Amino acid sequence: MRPLPGAAAGAASFTGIQSAAAGMADGSVVVLGIAPDNGLWLTSVRGSTTLRPWQRVAAPDGSAGFTVRDADIAAFPDGTCQIVVTAMDGTAFHQQRRADGGLPGFRPLPGFTANSRWGATKVSIAAMPDGSAQLIGYGTDGAMYHCVRGRDGACTAWGRLDGCNGAPTFAGPALAITGMPDGSSQVLAIGLDGMVYHRLRRLDGSWTAFLPPRGVTTATMAASAIGITGTPDGSAQVVAVGLDGRIWHNSRKPDGSWTPFARVPGPNGRDPFPAGQVRITALRDGTTHVTAVSAG
Repeated sequence: MRPLPGAAAGAASFTGIQSAAAGMADGSVVVLGIAPDNGLWLTSVRGSTTLRPWQRVAAPDGSAGFTVRDADIAAFPDGTCQIVVTAMDGTAFHQQRRADGGLPGFRPLPGFTANSRWGATKVSIAAMPDGSAQLIGYGTDGAMYHCVRGRDGACTAWGRLDGCNGAPTFAGPALAITGMPDGSSQVLAIGLDGMVYHRLRRLDGSWTAFLPPRGVTTATMAASAIGITGTPDGSAQVVAVGLDGRIWHNSRKPDGSWTPFARVPGPNGRDPFPAGQVRITALRDGTTHVTAVSAG
């Protein structure tokens, strides 16, 4: 782990409350950061090199000073990215970052009824091999919802996902979604009980049940933050901030089995890394990149 340089001239590191990352086809990684004032910033890196200075992302009307509660980003095969955010008033917005880095502007995500806007507390987006996107979020009622955004920009209706053990809904403080090479998607979430849960959406649109992966030394994994990304070999790489405040990593193999959780080392390559938030993204070569907000 290494710090990203700050947005202000001469700043040694970027101070933030949340991060997200998208691995691009050219081997670079686009990084989102939410600053302590809730401003949304964007940069791109390649290895240890920062390719672009931090750029403040404008509001839907083009004005400066846009603030958000939550944000996520996904990279697509054509070199574009798609960004989703929840504004401070709870409205969820989406925009596409062009392959040349241009940002045409945010548009509200459609709600449950015609001409309405969707409200959410948390959102996440996944890029799919066919160029579509899948979105999940916790609505204003606290329940988890899912929709598909087609290549033409049209969105399916929001569908409410069921919970664990027959519960009608799934609610919690964190969620993430990733697209897989075979066209399926995988969702990772933290429930109201503080435990990590996982489920898979098949190509036909059906879902497996939410199930908890095994913890470090216990039957379940308790966490405060999570991230998931699909890799070219069909596995899913998972990161989580455990109850010890450290980042842990495991992977779900294509056959559905899980590797044990192992700690992610800090900047010196040895000591555990304390964090308050974490995300992960993959590149085409199978490597993964982790972004995190340190807790100390």
